[in-house]
Amino acid sequence: MKDNANFAENFVTKMNKVLTKMCKVLADRIEANRREYYRLLHENNYTNVRFNEKTGGLSAIHREHNFDPKIGKFGIPRGDYERIAVDVLYEL
Repeated sequence: MKDNANFAENFVTKMNKVLTKMCKVLADRIEANRREYYRLLHENNYTNVRFNEKTGGLSAIHREHNFDPKIGKFGIPRGDYERIAVDVLYEL
């Protein structure tokens, strides 16, 4: 332990820098999505605008977007897959 003290100290210092940078990036992303959420709320071209306070996830559907009604391989309309993907990504 005594021989590795410098290594351990350097490792902890580097990890703290990486974690601090990651937290800053995430905080910036969340704040950018929050601003975009408020902008989209007042944009007439979007519906179902929502913002996840916990994850920073943002979701909005363009009014002219058409979900594919064609039944897919498993008997589910393809548009439902799209909706499910949006919900999953919104939670990340």
